[in-house]
Amino acid sequence: MTFVTLFSSEHGFIASDQRVFSPDELEPLKNVMEQARLLDQRLGEQQEHEQAALSKAAEQGRIEGLAEGRVEAAEHLAAEIKQLQDQHRQSITEVKGSCAELAVDIVRKIAGSIEPPRMLLAQAQQAAEQVLDEPNILLRVHPSQLDAVQELLRQTDQSRIQSAVADEALAEQACVLDTGHGQIDIALDTQLNAVLEMFEETPLDTERSHG
Repeated sequence: MTFVTLFSSEHGFIASDQRVFSPDELEPLKNVMEQARLLDQRLGEQQEHEQAALSKAAEQGRIEGLAEGRVEAAEHLAAEIKQLQDQHRQSITEVKGSCAELAVDIVRKIAGSIEPPRMLLAQAQQAAEQVLDEPNILLRVHPSQLDAVQELLRQTDQSRIQSAVADEALAEQACVLDTGHGQIDIALDTQLNAVLEMFEETPLDTERSHG
């Protein structure tokens, strides 16, 4: 199978096995390409932001400042990833499955560039902000991630997550929030797989509406 590269940079790429696109696919495809370009730009800015934060902390000789800079960078990227997911939900549903899967793969690659404990805590912080009227939120992670996540949590002043515990039933990159209303699976793979399932269902609904 031959793939055509539609977008490429040091941070990722989008390719498709589809060589010809119909007129009604071109506008959604342009939207995907523009989002990829913007995300690539944001990632470059994020790397500069993280480096500046680390350099400033190093110059000041403050260990706590160094940790704060890294946590801030991870949280900022988590917000950017969530924004990209929201944008994909709007526009990529109009593009065929091969393009959708490869575009979402960019998110996986970006998340993979962040240290796992920082990425897990950033995801958890993002999700915890959306849980209303819940003062005691517990974060469950794989035992291999627990020490690092707990250390990062101690360095975070305003967190709605009270504590983190080990759960051997979880995969290494998985994380779950325990709230008074039940458990919430916030692993990035879970979120992206749910989005991809939506992509697979959308073409069927579209065909039926025109049938």
